[in-house]
Amino acid sequence: MMKNAKQKWIELGYELFAKEGAEGIQVERLARILKLNKSGFYHYFKTPDNFLKELFNRHQMIARQMAIETKKCDVLDPDYFKVIVEFKMFVLVQGQLALKQDHSLYGSVVNEARQMMDKHLLPLWRETFNLPDDDELVSQQFSLFRNAFYAQANFDNLNYTFLHNMMKTNLRMMHEIFRHQYASRKNVTSLERKPKGEQFRLPFAALIPIPEFIPEPTHYSSYLNSEVN
Repeated sequence: MMKNAKQKWIELGYELFAKEGAEGIQVERLARILKLNKSGFYHYFKTPDNFLKELFNRHQMIARQMAIETKKCDVLDPDYFKVIVEFKMFVLVQGQLALKQDHSLYGSVVNEARQMMDKHLLPLWRETFNLPDDDELVSQQFSLFRNAFYAQANFDNLNYTFLHNMMKTNLRMMHEIFRHQYASRKNVTSLERKPKGEQFRLPFAALIPIPEFIPEPTHYSSYLNSEVN
């Protein structure tokens, strides 16, 4: 099906927003890339603000589609990571919005999309990493990964290999912080340890900070040593 002119404006605007944020959207630039007269922009959208609202409507529509695909995932890696790659443009727009979520409109859009995603994603995150049934702590821990992801991801590097390797790089850091949070919240004061070199049998979330070394739970070992297929 041939795209109409309005669709072309919106699709290009969405792509530029993903790459550069709102600063990358200028009417003259859009018109030049599309080889269309900028009067067409004002015919369809009247004002730049209305154009942004059209982009955000598109964003919410794609959020619903991505949430459906996320619900189908059995595991985080590779299932969910492949969904991220499939919805690459949406994910990058979400990152741009998150950078300016103090803006009332941006904040409402990013949070609405996040709520659609997180109701399926956080249970998957909890199950994948054997975390406690504590929504606040699971959300905090996932936020560490999400923030690291937004700081590093861009249009050129966002692929499955990037996600897999980034998870391995950030895993120990995230869980060391999480252990401190969990120990503080639950007032864990002691833990019987096995001799050095032996593996722990307790869920990772039950561990408290141990200065001599950072224990690595059994179910992470294979992941940390895994390679991209």
